Amino acid sequence: MSGGVGRARGWLRAVSAIGVVAAVLALSACGSNETSLTGRSGSGEVVVGSGSSPLGEVVAEIYAGALRDAGAKVRTDLGLGAREQYLAALDGGKVNLVPELTGQLLDHYDRGATATEGKAVYEALSRSLPEQLSVSDPAAAEDREALVVTETTAHRFDLKSITDLAPHCAQLTLGGPFAVSGSRAGLVGLREVYGCGFEQFAGFPLDTATPDPASADRQLADALRTDRVQVAALSTATPEVTADSFVVLQDDKSLFPAQNVIPLFRKGALTADQIKVLDRVAGELTTGDLADMIGRVQAGQKPAAVAAEWLPAHGL
Repeated sequence: MSGGVGRARGWLRAVSAIGVVAAVLALSACGSNETSLTGRSGSGEVVVGSGSSPLGEVVAEIYAGALRDAGAKVRTDLGLGAREQYLAALDGGKVNLVPELTGQLLDHYDRGATATEGKAVYEALSRSLPEQLSVSDPAAAEDREALVVTETTAHRFDLKSITDLAPHCAQLTLGGPFAVSGSRAGLVGLREVYGCGFEQFAGFPLDTATPDPASADRQLADALRTDRVQVAALSTATPEVTADSFVVLQDDKSLFPAQNVIPLFRKGALTADQIKVLDRVAGELTTGDLADMIGRVQAGQKPAAVAAEWLPAHGL
């Protein structure tokens, strides 16, 4: 997924696992090498990596800062590219820890997974991970696919959930990424699960020659705000969703898989106390926090500076 965790969402899933499988096989072949299996250097340094998305980079800086404040020797290696690239770095021991999203990671390791609710996704993910990898507690913070409307539209049709929306879909225009109609989370899924068939679909970004996810989100939010579309396929941590007070419709039939923020790490790379630090982060991080920090990074602030403000405000 281009850009790693978060902004290239499940609406556009087109993942190849070839690079990761090769890395896992290589690790299996050298299983007697304890250092490569744990991913820790002789000094006990923890290397926190990330993909190239604002979500991935700012959460990685939060993990790094929390571990550093707890006494660990930590450095970061951010902007490693798409999921295949940063997971290969994790598999190869270049980094020890990366932030992930539960549903996207489950889909990466088990393309046939059907779990969508939070606990079920977490349990299926734990079973699907390669032997050398582990996860700890997921955060409440998530970047889950969602259907979003304005407060005016919600009031007009008395909408709280996608089930409420279904009888009105034929009168409305849905806006979203161009590939939405071909994905499980898109038009086919909405028709099959909710009986929701939209009159029209508008694809974003408008300039498909330079598909920037952040630009697409802004364009889509503007189209929703000005009633050029009445329903938008956005994700819950999109900054515009909270900034514009849009209404996220409840996915009451659990069509869209849970996408909770979660730390993925190499077994043996972290001590029990360091894992507890990550669990404390999980207990503090909310979707609202995530959306705010993503927006600040997209506006030009450094992920490390944004994380440095968030950590002490949450006792970390």
